[in-house]
Amino acid sequence: MNRKLTIMLIIVLVLIVGAVLGYEAYMDKLAPEDAVAQHANQLNQQILKARQDIDAINAALQQYRHDHFKLPSNQQGLAVLVKRAENVSPTDPNYSVGYLTALPKDAWGKDYIYKYPGDYSEYDLYSYGEDGVEDDDDIGNWLQNKGSHVKNWSKYSILGAAKERTQ
Repeated sequence: MNRKLTIMLIIVLVLIVGAVLGYEAYMDKLAPEDAVAQHANQLNQQILKARQDIDAINAALQQYRHDHFKLPSNQQGLAVLVKRAENVSPTDPNYSVGYLTALPKDAWGKDYIYKYPGDYSEYDLYSYGEDGVEDDDDIGNWLQNKGSHVKNWSKYSILGAAKERTQ
């Protein structure tokens, strides 16, 4: 009786170990596709944050233009949006804090770039994106009216991300 129990325990143990190893092998096989999909999802969230920040800064720039009849110079930069505006009445809502309470960082922790006059529109407001380099995947205001803020979406698609990882 004791011998049969030992054999059954060994068989059960072998089945459990086999199931665990099979599950591990299965998960390892799925991991690359899941990692690419997870990376693409994270990029989508980061792009969304950048687009929302750009929209908020654009709104502040338009309010600044309304109050001052011009956009900030490159020398003034975006910092002028968080300082108290000069020649503004103390009753004005922008008197104490400016147009923004703080300048946001992009989703990768970098400052947004402001260029006036711009290369792509009246003024350019953009982030270099994930790679931190000025190139096709920059996220900016120049394509706003066309429904996109990114020059080249191929790096941000799941297939583009997978292709980039294999190269």
